[in-house]
Amino acid sequence: MKKLMALLAVVALSTGLVVFLAQRDQDDVPDNSLLLRVDKSGTGETLLSLPVSVGEEFDIRWIHSVSGSPIRDTYRIREDGEIVMTEYAYQWWAEPLHKESNSEVTVVSDGGWTRVVFEVERQFDPCLTLRLSTHDTHELIVGGSTIPLLDIAEAGDAVKFRVLTTGNGGRE
Repeated sequence: MKKLMALLAVVALSTGLVVFLAQRDQDDVPDNSLLLRVDKSGTGETLLSLPVSVGEEFDIRWIHSVSGSPIRDTYRIREDGEIVMTEYAYQWWAEPLHKESNSEVTVVSDGGWTRVVFEVERQFDPCLTLRLSTHDTHELIVGGSTIPLLDIAEAGDAVKFRVLTTGNGGRE
């Protein structure tokens, strides 16, 4: 089912059927399933909704505005449905952009990427918010599919990523 929904997401984006996917009837998803939802900040309009699992990872890839180098942020869905950042990777050597005085990190060089692995997961509660710009090529990579965020939102929009549970006991 998850692979089918990811394939539908790619087909929907490439054919302009984003509204169908974002507004699809969630009755076909079993109760207590998790959905990764992308909403437009301010209006709350649902831009994308995809089934995910506890422990599943997704990436947000983008191009750094100063260096022009690719950046890859990796997030994981925790058992409580919270999104946590587990890794930040880039293809040029510099001090990590996400370096914080209270963060424990491991820096690893891996196949041309410098990976900053967080020892303590960075939490985003209640959601992860990202502003899209005209010079960035933000992409969501989930379930083997790549979804360009400018295909579902406009440059300048702030989008919110959140995980919610379907069914009667649903939570956001």
